[in-house]
Amino acid sequence: MGVEGDATVMLRVAANCRSRLDPPLPVNYFGNCVSGHGTPAKASDVVDPENGIAFVADKLSDLVKGLKREVIEGSEEKILNLLKYVKEGGGQAPGRLLGVAGSNRFDVYGSDFGWGKPKRVEIIFDRVGPVGSIYLVESRNGGGAVEVGVVLEKPQMEAFSSLFVNGLN
Repeated sequence: MGVEGDATVMLRVAANCRSRLDPPLPVNYFGNCVSGHGTPAKASDVVDPENGIAFVADKLSDLVKGLKREVIEGSEEKILNLLKYVKEGGGQAPGRLLGVAGSNRFDVYGSDFGWGKPKRVEIIFDRVGPVGSIYLVESRNGGGAVEVGVVLEKPQMEAFSSLFVNGLN
């Protein structure tokens, strides 16, 4: 990630808010109703070679469990704070943000807009600043499997790839 160990990084998840509105949007609503939910963390905990992945998984799990019906309240302020964080870096260097998008419950491989179901799905990010991205979607093959995509700058991707391959060995 290219950050000092005591730097603060922001871990965020996107939440589908359609059912969290009062009244909730109908199931067939064709549009976007997503809000972000985040928590700061120390960079050293995130990139720890032995426990970093478990640390991030626990933090993201806590974020998801903490989602409430009120998650959409204050969204305008949340977005302004996020943009300020990316621009100013929360007291650190600007842009220390790792985004996680998607869900294995979005059924992206089940969608058909009239030209057939997709053979491959990837989440595309329009970056606000120098960020890394992770996306999750259900596997095309089903069975509860999850496809994970990681997008980083080339040097960080090479380091990640090396750690990932060595970790599997």
